Amino acid sequence: MQLSNGRVLVMGGGGDAQSPTTAEVFDPVAQTWSDIAPMSDGHSLGQGLDAQLLGDGRVLLLGDKRDPQAGEIYDPVANTWTLTGLQHVAHNQAATAGLQAGLQDGRVLVAGGTDAAGAMTPTAEVFSAPMTSTSGATYYSLTPARILDSRVGNGLSGPFASGTARTFGVTGQGGVPANATAVTGNLTVTGQTALGYIFLGPVAQDNPTSSTLNFPLGNSWANGVTVALGAGGTLSATYASIPGATASVIFDVSGYFTP
Repeated sequence: MQLSNGRVLVMGGGGDAQSPTTAEVFDPVAQTWSDIAPMSDGHSLGQGLDAQLLGDGRVLLLGDKRDPQAGEIYDPVANTWTLTGLQHVAHNQAATAGLQAGLQDGRVLVAGGTDAAGAMTPTAEVFSAPMTSTSGATYYSLTPARILDSRVGNGLSGPFASGTARTFGVTGQGGVPANATAVTGNLTVTGQTALGYIFLGPVAQDNPTSSTLNFPLGNSWANGVTVALGAGGTLSATYASIPGATASVIFDVSGYFTP
């Protein structure tokens, strides 16, 4: 499961008789693996376990054949796992044998899938994740709102030039209040003239050393992000590529954190 910061969460494994609680995170930039907090309950990947990235950057795990109605949430900021309430019925492998999707209001729709015996489950239910409170911050979801689209002069006007940081306002836009300290959203690049990456962060950097969204030449590419706001409630974005390259950048905000 790819996290909103670009790292990859790997958890569980084994078969019916093996449900390990161990989990690790892979950093594709540093090419390193790091152990994280163990899961509250063991889960067997490939045995009915499904994962869903939530709008605030947390990860929802749902069941497996050993405990088909169970669920828990991983918070990558606090490095903690928290058990959720049980599903009304089992929806094993809903992501592949049914439907599992994040809704615009932050809830998760789970439909179909199979029960512990492998029979199809002809029902659906919606999971509502509690708002997070991490290091004193509380998360609030929003109906996604486009606050940056450089193609049409929304937030910033004109394409991004490689190696030049640009800053746009976030608070006061799309329902984000003045006291917000961080936001979640979807970062998109389109119309790029060369491969490269976008850096999105609270401080403007013409030559960033980390990336938020990596992409090749051609097509539009997007990634979910959780990012702290800079002074004055702003964010800065940089297109890193070869000299002379340009790209259009879009950002849709989906939630915010307040103290």
